[in-house]
Amino acid sequence: MKLKLIVIGQKHPSWVQDGCEEYLKRFPAQSKPQLIELPLPRRSKASDLAKLKAQEAESILQQIGRQDHMVLLEITGKPFSTPDLS
Repeated sequence: MKLKLIVIGQKHPSWVQDGCEEYLKRFPAQSKPQLIELPLPRRSKASDLAKLKAQEAESILQQIGRQDHMVLLEITGKPFSTPDLS
C-alpha cells in the first residue's frame, strides 16, 4: 500500500516538521508515505475565503489518482481509532 500525505502550506514550525519526520521514520521502507506539500494560495484582507478554499481543494484533487482512496483529517470530522482506520 502506498500512502500520500497531502498538506497545504510549506513553512511549518520546526516542531511540526520534527514530529512529521519522527512519525514517518516509523513506517516500513516499502510503505513509507510520500509527503506532498502544496503552496498556500496568496491571501490578502480582501481575499474571498470560499475561492481560496476552492483553489486549495483543486490543488489537492490534482494529486489524487482515480484508484486512490481518500481519508480526510479535519477538526470537525468523525474520530476513528487506529484499528478502525486500518
